[in-house]
Amino acid sequence: MITGGRSGIMEADNKGAAEVGGYSVGLNIKLPLEQKPNSYAKRKIMMAKYSTASIFFPGSYGTMDEMFEILTLVQTREIKPIPIVLMDKNFWNPFYKRLTDCFIPNNKISLKDLNFLKLLMLQKKL
Repeated sequence: MITGGRSGIMEADNKGAAEVGGYSVGLNIKLPLEQKPNSYAKRKIMMAKYSTASIFFPGSYGTMDEMFEILTLVQTREIKPIPIVLMDKNFWNPFYKRLTDCFIPNNKISLKDLNFLKLLMLQKKL
C-alpha cells in the first residue's frame, strides 16, 4: 500500500496493509499548519514507480498535483498504463466536465486521455 502518508483514509490504508503483513509506504510532505505523517507510514519511495493503480479521494492541491503527475506519466508513456480511479462522483464530476468541455475542444488533451480516468461513487460517507 502506498499512500500520501496522512491521517484518515490514507492512515487506514497503511494500517490495513501493516496488520496483514503487507508492505506499507507513506510518502509525506511537510505543510506548515496541517500535515503530520501517520504512524503506519514506513518509508519514502516514488509513488508512481511501484503503483499498479492509483485511487484518489476528494482532496486539495496535493491530491491534484499527484493525480496530474500520474496522468502525465501515463499519457507520455513514462510509466505503464494503470487504473486511475477518482472516488466520489459528486466531488470529481465538475473537474471531469471541465476536461471534456474545455480541454478536449481546445486540443489540450484527447478523448483517449480521458480513458485513463474512472469515476466511482462512494457507497457511504467516510
